[in-house]
This record gives sequence, C-alpha cells and structure tokens, in this order.
Amino acid sequence: MKSAMRTLVILLACLGLAAGPAFGQGFSPKKIWDLTVTVNVPNAEVYVDNVLAPGGTTKVAGGPHNVKVHADGYFDFNGPVVVAGNVTFPVTLAPMGFPLTVNVNAPGAHVFVDGAEVTGTVPTVTPGDHQVQVTAPGYAAYAAMVKVQAPSTINVVLQPALSLRITANVPNPLITVDNVPIQGPVAFVSRGPHTVTVHADGYQDWTGMVNVLNNMLFPVRLNPAGIPLTVRVNVPTAQVFVDNAEVTGTVPAVARGPHNVRVSAPGFRDYTAVVNVQAPMTVDVVLQAAGTLLSVKVNVPGAQVSLNGAPKGPAPYSEYLPRGTYALSVHADGYADYTATINVQAQPVNLVVNLQPAVSTLTFVLPQDYRDPDPAANPRTQVRIYLDNKLVNAGRGLENLTIPPGQHSVRVSSGAFSARVDDFTVQPGQSYVIELYMGLNVRQAQ
Repeated sequence: MKSAMRTLVILLACLGLAAGPAFGQGFSPKKIWDLTVTVNVPNAEVYVDNVLAPGGTTKVAGGPHNVKVHADGYFDFNGPVVVAGNVTFPVTLAPMGFPLTVNVNAPGAHVFVDGAEVTGTVPTVTPGDHQVQVTAPGYAAYAAMVKVQAPSTINVVLQPALSLRITANVPNPLITVDNVPIQGPVAFVSRGPHTVTVHADGYQDWTGMVNVLNNMLFPVRLNPAGIPLTVRVNVPTAQVFVDNAEVTGTVPAVARGPHNVRVSAPGFRDYTAVVNVQAPMTVDVVLQAAGTLLSVKVNVPGAQVSLNGAPKGPAPYSEYLPRGTYALSVHADGYADYTATINVQAQPVNLVVNLQPAVSTLTFVLPQDYRDPDPAANPRTQVRIYLDNKLVNAGRGLENLTIPPGQHSVRVSSGAFSARVDDFTVQPGQSYVIELYMGLNVRQAQ
C-alpha cells in the first residue's frame, strides 16, 4: 500500500511539474495561438502533433504539444512545447555523421576526404561512400573509395615513388596527377602511366598521359584560351581559312590579336583580310563573282574538254570565265572531235555537245590488169563488194566505202571470180585498204 501511495504521489508530482507552469501562466485551452518553430537547417520538415507545418508555423490551442523536426544528414528532434500564447520555439539539429580516422605512415602527409584537406584531424562524415586521397613528398599518391557506416579507421601505407617534375610556360599553374592536386611542380608517383592535367586561367587546359620510368622532368606548353571568331559568307559553298587553316562550318577560337582571314569559292574572287580580335567577333564576307559561267555537258561520259588548247578535264565541265572568245574542243575515243568558238559575255553559257561516232572507211585495190576499162560494156566484169553479205557498192565504187565499227565479213566478186575475208575487225575512225594480189604459176605436167 505504501508503494502504491508513493507511486501516486510521484505521478501527481510529475503532473504538477508539467502542468504547473502552464497553469501559472494562465493558458486557456479554448484560445488559438501561433506556434513558430525555427530550425538551424534550411528546408527542414517540421511536424506539430504529427501534422506537417509548412514553413514551420501553425495555429494550435493553448496547452502542451509535440514538435518533431527532420532534415537529411541530421539527427531528428522530438520534444514537447507548452503553448500559452504566440510562441517561437527554436530547434538546433545535430549533424549526423561518423568519425573517419586516416592513419598514414609518412610524416607530413596531406589527407583529403571528398576533395577537402583534413590533415591532422578526424573528420566526421555522413554514412556512405567517401573519396580518400593521401599525398606526401617522396611517396606515391594514394586514392581509394571508403564506405562509412560506423566510426571507421583506415591505415594508409604510402609507397616511395619516382619524382615527376611538371613545368609550364605560365606562372603558378594548377597541376593534378591522377586527379589528385599536387603542391608545387613535383609529384611523387609510382612507375608506369599517369594522367596529368595542367590548368591556368586564360589558357586552354592540357591533359595527357605520362609514362614514368625514372625520375623525370615533363614540360607542358599551354595555349592561350581562344576568342570566338565567326565568319559569315554570302556563298554557302565557300571555304573559310583562318591563319591558313580551314575552319569551314565552324566558329574557330583564336588568340587575342591579328589574324589572317581568307574566303574562296568557285566562280568568285577570293576575299582576304587581317582582323584584330580583342573580343568575340563576327566578320561578314560578300564574295564578288569572278566572271561568267560556262558549262559543257556531253552525251559521252568522260569526254575530255579543252579550252584554248588547255585541258579542262572530263565532262561535265563548268568554270567562271572572264568575258571573251574561247576555242572549245571535245574529244572521246571512237567519236569525231567537236570544235566550236564560244563567245562568253554577261549571260551564262550552257552548252550541250552531242558527239557523233567516228566514221571508218574501206578501200579496195585491184591490179590494173584485172580492171575492165569499160565495166559498163560487160556487166559480168563489174566488181561487187559485199559487207556481211550485203552489197555496199551499188555504184560500183571501190574507194572510201563507209563501214561501221565492229567485226565483219567482206566478199569481193566479179563474174566467176570471188574472194572473201572473214572476222575482219573495224576500229572507229580508222581507214582500211583491202588489196587483191593475183598471179600465174607455170609448171611442167608429170
């Protein structure tokens, strides 16, 4: 019974402690007051009696209430507040983290956690993965990813390394080796390949691979950071050159100062200028036509075109020419050459050339003794020539008979006499002569 009474007294005392100050302040549960919760962490979530209070402010009745505050990376707050009027309730959240101890065997080592130097301290980090890097003069750099879920200790044993001295053509460059910043120009690395990056304001970064086999000196030359130079041209097919390097279709970045700009396009006069670039700059170029366009199309692919005796290459051919008169010739094997005089003035000249196949001829030579002086007197003595079994000298002529290119058979007949040539190949534009030789051979009969 005494134990029960003691419990009751303690309970009443606790209620008195909880309610006494509020009753002493004279709060009334029927009134509504503003409760504002301020937090040391931006965008923290505030709950009053398990109801989210946007912005940390809500209206409540007088009396006791529960406040909870949450923010990522911090321990939650959960506690009571007694409202007897408009109240501002400050909450300070404690960072959530675990100590990460990095022990190093080399004196004077520099320890970096997530890129921030923590040499000589034990940093407190949030749970999860963290990048640890350690450097020390005379030792190869150490880098590793460490997962922290509780207070952690890592022991780093740096290995003696080769010295890599990096020099640059600019003062005080920022140098990283294998993504680790180095203090000064010397990095101590292991034998083998390493990635080096050199940075300086106003210059283009240099990044490359260096294979370290011994202590070595590695010079780096940084190029000045470029300024955009835009060249706009009225001819879409124009070629643009800056300092003799083609930049067609791009906006080159150039160093501050003077630069040579050249623009060229077929049929237009070249544009050249020196531009002084001190800031982003645009150059508008209007190319001027170089002459009148002459274009030649030929019905034979690959036919060769010449102008005033100078070869111009295969058809189709086109060129801008000054006004004047030009001798045009077109040649293709197996076709008769085409020649013409072209008058080029203000208007473009578009010429279509139809080459004709070259003509081949065939001439027959008969001994004079076998020619009838008056073939009309005796039709039997008339000479007939057949090409592929077709008569080709209806007029009985023997010279310059037209014959198409290709393979043919030729037969000559006069009365009872007949001679034949088979598989006779005719080349385009060639002339052929068939000559008949006849004679007598006298011998004694046996």
